[in-house]
Amino acid sequence: MQLKSLEISGFKSFADKTKIDFQAGMTGIVGPNGSGKSNIIEAIRWVLGEQAVKSLRGTKMTDVIFAGSANRKPLNMAKVTITFDNSDHFLPLDYAEVSITRKLFRNGDSDYLINNQSCRLKDITNLMIDTGLGKDSFSVISQGRVEAVFNAKPEERRSIIEDVAGVLKYKKDKFTTENKLAETTDYLDRVNDIIAELNQQKGPLEEQASLARDYQDQKQKFDYLDRSRLVKKLTIARDQLQGVNEKLASAKALVAKYQQQVDAGATIVTGGTSGLFLPGTTLNDNINKLKESV
Repeated sequence: MQLKSLEISGFKSFADKTKIDFQAGMTGIVGPNGSGKSNIIEAIRWVLGEQAVKSLRGTKMTDVIFAGSANRKPLNMAKVTITFDNSDHFLPLDYAEVSITRKLFRNGDSDYLINNQSCRLKDITNLMIDTGLGKDSFSVISQGRVEAVFNAKPEERRSIIEDVAGVLKYKKDKFTTENKLAETTDYLDRVNDIIAELNQQKGPLEEQASLARDYQDQKQKFDYLDRSRLVKKLTIARDQLQGVNEKLASAKALVAKYQQQVDAGATIVTGGTSGLFLPGTTLNDNINKLKESV
């Protein structure tokens, strides 16, 4: 993998679009103090994902956008594109040429692109993590960084050596995996707590369920017996009603019979006004008794 070109527009002192082609061999950029040599290094670090504003000699990220001069108005966007020759497929992409672009707008919005396709900062970081060109790599060493390396603690030097050796990616993967395992362990502990709590509730719930089932069984039996009692009561009442209707019909027939006898009989008056014929009186009494019984 070879660095092919660097295109800068609106980044710090590069108000105009500037493209630097890196030919085979060594490419040196020389110039007087203040000509922007350090800005080229910072543009490379920035496009590869640098987030530390102090490393870019600024107080906020929008400071990297061209702020204007006596003859030029300030710009609203900074854009840097770095292009690599990937014909050997050192980068895990199916492209012979890989370009990475970063844009930053004055309102704080930013865009990241790989081969003009939108992506995340994490995608660029993962792509460059073991290439020696990551944002924290030592392929690009700024002023004062050499002294910091020599004055670093043994733990910090170990991290530097691991980064240069290309094992930093695996250590980060290990760290991420360990964090996920720790989270999974916490989730399992929580699940076990929930299971234990449910087991404590299982006994009372089983007892309540047993009582509910017993109640349903008893309720079904009660409903069946209650319906049977009602049916039997209705049957008895119907039989009684039928018996009463039969007696009523018999009594009415008897009343009609006696009434016919009364209508057909004659009352014989003897001895002036001495009284009524006794058989007629007896007949009327019988009729009245039958009416009362009905």
